Amino acid sequence: MMNTLIWRLAATMTLAWGLAACQAVAPVVTPTPSASPPGVLTPYHTPGPSSTPTLPAPLPSLEALPVTPAPSPTPFTHAVAKGETMLGIAYQYSISLEDLLAANPGVDPQFLSVGTQLVIPLGGEVAAVQPTATPMAVGWQGPVCHRSADGGAWCFVLAQNEQIYGLENLSAWIGLFDEQGRPVAGQVAIGGLNLLPAGRALPLGTYFSPPLPEVFGAQFEPLTALAVLDGNARYLLVEARELAFEIAGDGGQAVSSGEIWLAGPAPSLVWVEAVAYDASGQVVGVRKWETAQPCTGLFPTATPTGVATATPDASVLTPVPGEATATPGPAGMPGFGFCTRFELAVYSLGPAIQRVEILVEAR
Repeated sequence: MMNTLIWRLAATMTLAWGLAACQAVAPVVTPTPSASPPGVLTPYHTPGPSSTPTLPAPLPSLEALPVTPAPSPTPFTHAVAKGETMLGIAYQYSISLEDLLAANPGVDPQFLSVGTQLVIPLGGEVAAVQPTATPMAVGWQGPVCHRSADGGAWCFVLAQNEQIYGLENLSAWIGLFDEQGRPVAGQVAIGGLNLLPAGRALPLGTYFSPPLPEVFGAQFEPLTALAVLDGNARYLLVEARELAFEIAGDGGQAVSSGEIWLAGPAPSLVWVEAVAYDASGQVVGVRKWETAQPCTGLFPTATPTGVATATPDASVLTPVPGEATATPGPAGMPGFGFCTRFELAVYSLGPAIQRVEILVEAR
């Protein structure tokens, strides 16, 4: 019995081993990684820096300028009262001075007469038009701008009178543009004097308030210039004589002095303007002088021509201050009388002052 059990156990184990040996062992398959497609880089464009402003070329036509509003068919007007100024009237109606000047191109802002009817451009910005005054041919130089300490800028254009007669009511539009050529600001520039004699140059300037871009460019567009023909009684024949100039060592300041001589009746006012230029002929400073009490006395009668000069005459003896003294004028010209002395300092807004020109006007 025992032998039988041992035999069966052995047979069973032998059968199990045989079955195990007969079973196929499945191989271990290691998956091969598939190749992934290479990455694709999408370029990203970044703007590069630009050091030179790209200005629009050409400037917009005058019809597109935003500073020259036109009066409506039934414009609102203001009658000038005694003591009023263009700036004060602009404040009164909450409009800009340049808009008021542009709406009244035939009006002299320096000399407002009582009762003058001014067009008030109300109702917001309107389409611009050409000035009603017929502009005369003028030689232009500039614009040139000088940064101020407060972050603003003074900008000038130089008007050269190439006619044989005087010009008045000169104005120009100056526009500032950023590095991309986009408009930053635009204003009307006018001169410190109203009269530009034949053969002389007068700067027209305007101040742009901060903030302004670090880098900007400037362009301009002439607006108005009217002829002053012989027989115009609004201006007196006037000269600046015995001129003397003293420029500081660093060129930052210049002091000018001289005498005012004129022909005709005693003036109601006398203006002197000193214009400072650098070595390249650019305007770097302007200063205006006005008599506190216009000179009095009798002067030789002369027919006004609207042409003023500012050339010294070394042959003229220095008269006693305050005394009206008649002296012969240039060949063919009427006699001149001494009016007053002047002295004024002009300061540079940029490069050193190289020379100073004197302009004078009397009414």
